[in-house]
Amino acid sequence: MPAKLKSRSGCLTCVTRKKKCDEAKNGSPPKCGHCFRLGLACVWRSREQAEGSRASTAISTTNLKAKSPPPRLTVSNGYPSFRNDFEKQLTLESSRLLQPLICPTAGPGFEELTLLGSFCTQSQLVRDAVVAFAAHGQASRSTDAYKTSLTSYQSCVKGLQRGLAYEGSSPAEKDQVLAAIFFLGLLESLKFGDPSHYLAHFEMCRRLLISRLSDDSVLQDALLIKLYRMIAEAVTYTIATNSQYSLSHNARAVGQSFKCLFPGDDYSTSSPFLGGVHKLYHIMFEVNTLLRPARTDQGPALSLTVAQSCSKLWGELDDLEGSIEALYATSSIAEEAIRLYKVKHQVAILALRIHLIKISRPSAVPLDPDIQLHLASVIEVLAQQDVREPGNPALRWPLIILACAAETDHDFQFLSMRMHDIAAVLDPVDSRKLVSTCITLGRYRREPDEYRHYQIETCEGPRHIRSQLDFLLEPRLLDESVYPHVSEHRSASPDVPVQKVSNARIEEI
Repeated sequence: MPAKLKSRSGCLTCVTRKKKCDEAKNGSPPKCGHCFRLGLACVWRSREQAEGSRASTAISTTNLKAKSPPPRLTVSNGYPSFRNDFEKQLTLESSRLLQPLICPTAGPGFEELTLLGSFCTQSQLVRDAVVAFAAHGQASRSTDAYKTSLTSYQSCVKGLQRGLAYEGSSPAEKDQVLAAIFFLGLLESLKFGDPSHYLAHFEMCRRLLISRLSDDSVLQDALLIKLYRMIAEAVTYTIATNSQYSLSHNARAVGQSFKCLFPGDDYSTSSPFLGGVHKLYHIMFEVNTLLRPARTDQGPALSLTVAQSCSKLWGELDDLEGSIEALYATSSIAEEAIRLYKVKHQVAILALRIHLIKISRPSAVPLDPDIQLHLASVIEVLAQQDVREPGNPALRWPLIILACAAETDHDFQFLSMRMHDIAAVLDPVDSRKLVSTCITLGRYRREPDEYRHYQIETCEGPRHIRSQLDFLLEPRLLDESVYPHVSEHRSASPDVPVQKVSNARIEEI
């Protein structure tokens, strides 16, 4: 028999929904009957807030027979009020907001982040960031949703700017600031697409999270650890797969900073986003740092340093490749999911080998025997396995590497088809990067002379683009927005020549 409904002073979720609360506390974390049944974030007042609220609602004796209407009482719970019903709805659904991004290999419990509901109720910063992210997902269906997203985004950014000095904040406030910046970074990296913005926000997340992990007590809070893992993996992935698109390249490698969040070396049952192989993204970032090495050495000395780094990373890829089978040997997830993730890891490793070859030997071309060997292996794998996974962009950068290495029309068309297939099930930013790469490389294959004036830096000194593999040494040139004529006329015939632009324009991008 369901619990009897009680007063309207139960959980804050029922208060905001104007529902009576049964005040039951089911499961862990505790939820009232309404929230448990509807899958909502169930947020309870602290004892101090409850007592304060009761005190604030005390009223004097009134004449019930008086003709004037009874006074309307506003119950204050000490938290920011909702601007409108849409914001309230998005906040109540926030605990499951990240569910579409969770990989099938994730451990139990990652699909619902109840702590996020509490943060949204308590902090205007977190609420603005979460509402901005959630509303933007509905922007294509509603103009009001787009306006809400933009307004909330601007409000959150301004709020962060007003309180940039977090040193004096309480631990709870620091966690809320961390969560707010995390969602700003997600919105920018998945929806907006400006690397300078989301790399800066994720770098800030990295620093704040490392600071919080210096307090050993936070590792005892299971709900907080779940949020930290989400943030740690988003930071790791974003820095690894996007730093090569930024000229400033200020992002720093994650290294072992987050190791305490994932006990042991087996991430397969505790990884919400990355599917278990965190090491792959650490290597990917290290490879990208070789694109713009420190210029303390020049000439042969720089070439030797880069070659040694490439050799070290090649060995790490060997070790990683040998550990993939063992990673899933005792996994309880579905066999189909295991097969998918094994293929994804294999494709990414082979693609990174091609990138290392090009960085260590800048004159290498797609017809290089070693590159052809790795490319053939990948195409054979992709011909047998469908690697599409809605919302998971893990193969976006590896596929771009492979497309740059495709020499024959058959190989390029095959990879272009796979890239468009995957783009159809990804977020706007990653989808745009895949499609933009196909457009740029397709035009280069038809009109290579239009690109030869672009100069790129290598460990052997500057060089001009001589093959499509050279784009891997300056990935920003794969972005069609670098070429105004193409970006302004996407529907134009592919035979329209690209206007030449100066390197100054590229610097702006």
